[in-house]
Amino acid sequence: MKIKVLDPLIASKIAAGEVIERPSSVIKELVENSIDANSKTIEIEIINGGMDLIKITDDGNGISKEDLPLAIERHATSKITNIDDLTRLTSMGFRGEALASIAAVSQMELSSKSPQSIAGSNIQVENSMILNENPISMVNGTSIMVSNLFYNLPARKKFMSTQKSESNRIVRLINHFCVTHPEIKFKLLIDEKQKINTHGDGELIHTIAKILNQNLASELISVSNYDGDFKISGYISPPHISRTNRSNILYSVNKRIVKDKLITMALEQAYRGFLTIGKFPITVLNLNTSPSKVDINVHPRKDEVRFMNENEVFSFIQRSVRETLIQKHPVPNTFNAVHNTAYPLTSSGTKSNFREESIYNNRIETREQTSFNFNTNNENTLFTNNNFPILRAIGQIDNTYIIAEGEDGMYILDQHACHEKINYEKIIQSIGSNMLDMQLLMEPYLIDISSLKTRFLMNKLDSLNTNGISIDLLDDQTIMLKGVPATIINTKLNDFIKDIETFIESELDINDALGTMNTIAASIACHSSIRAGDTIDLKEMNLLLRDLENCNEPFHCPHGRPTIQNISINQLNHMFIRPN
Repeated sequence: MKIKVLDPLIASKIAAGEVIERPSSVIKELVENSIDANSKTIEIEIINGGMDLIKITDDGNGISKEDLPLAIERHATSKITNIDDLTRLTSMGFRGEALASIAAVSQMELSSKSPQSIAGSNIQVENSMILNENPISMVNGTSIMVSNLFYNLPARKKFMSTQKSESNRIVRLINHFCVTHPEIKFKLLIDEKQKINTHGDGELIHTIAKILNQNLASELISVSNYDGDFKISGYISPPHISRTNRSNILYSVNKRIVKDKLITMALEQAYRGFLTIGKFPITVLNLNTSPSKVDINVHPRKDEVRFMNENEVFSFIQRSVRETLIQKHPVPNTFNAVHNTAYPLTSSGTKSNFREESIYNNRIETREQTSFNFNTNNENTLFTNNNFPILRAIGQIDNTYIIAEGEDGMYILDQHACHEKINYEKIIQSIGSNMLDMQLLMEPYLIDISSLKTRFLMNKLDSLNTNGISIDLLDDQTIMLKGVPATIINTKLNDFIKDIETFIESELDINDALGTMNTIAASIACHSSIRAGDTIDLKEMNLLLRDLENCNEPFHCPHGRPTIQNISINQLNHMFIRPN
């Protein structure tokens, strides 16, 4: 077939498809324009999930009568004049494509008035063509009405989600705008019903309370850190508050809403050990940096960024959030869960809680550490154990929990979680220092993997082979596991091998070397530790407590479960109706 130049109308519709995917795309572009116009109030109204009507009204700077027709022209913008402006950009928009793309796939009416104008101007647009242009009476600002979205693209319209799904997307987007710009008053109407209405007083915590939950907002932890190149600020959830998906991980870069795997990964790494697998934090954070250090011209939708130094960004975010969590997170307190509970007294006979042989014997033994060079951003530098109480073991319950007393009353510890955390930190300290002994398997274990993961493993073989795991590559889709850490208990060997196989097959992250080793270390620690049901004597319990005191972060096991709970003397007195 001969090559032909596309008709401008067809070309505009194709180009619009990159920017305008769905109703929420329209709203994102228009709200960003309102923000750039220094608006103090932005009102959004939608009908039928935004497919029938989207209306955005603001009180911003407005557009002059002369510039209004230019606003719908492709690549017409007031934000930049030359290529160097991209390295100094502080505005949300800059491509000059938003209004042109919307005009190509909808019926649009645009009204605006600048402070310098006596009257406002109104234009009606269809298929990128101006049908009418009239003066109107209006206050300063801009109002854009988008009707019948994708009316001229039936294929695109057919693939839209349900009205409820599209409306939910819009609610999430406006919520994100609200917490990114708490200084702006946002109002959202869905099918004539008010869904969002913020104060716009500039107080982020007030906005969070308004759109999320007052009780939730009172539990959040403030984050603020600055290192010269980067500044991070906002709020994060404590470990006892989490979600089952990432929908509440909200962040922005220079007040721009983005989706960035690097930032998401850094936040999840910061919570490693605080949250169980499958749980995710709530975050409302903004990262500020020089525009010259971040490229926002990655995608037409302007929702992706690329950092000049990704390692610095990752380390800064992870360190800032993790240090905040450690400083603010006290020993868990169980009083609220138990103080109203009545416990019947029962007798089931006498059962010995002790046996002669030692179960807890500090199973992970490592040679003297001379260096730690696997990763300079390792988590050991981030922890503090200053808040961990000095405890004395007094017994064991159900061969699972250690009962101890300390300065603030009674403490209950999960013996497996405690030992697991002790072993985990020792393994992490040994990674990269060739200090874990290895035992060869009687029969090598074959694992089938993809060629992509094979290429990654080739770069990591030295690191694995010097840390107690022996792996050979048989071909581009098969590896042979020949050895495992000697600390693995024989009865748990099969479980550990299954962990390694599952990890390699499904969880391997090519860009997350530290996460790779942390996951392996957690598995080694789990299968090297005492279990629920193991009887240990008082000497062993107290030895475990002393080792736990020396941990950098003693409050959670590597999988995020708590190691310790506390009931204070005052709470015990209250439970037994005794005066304090």
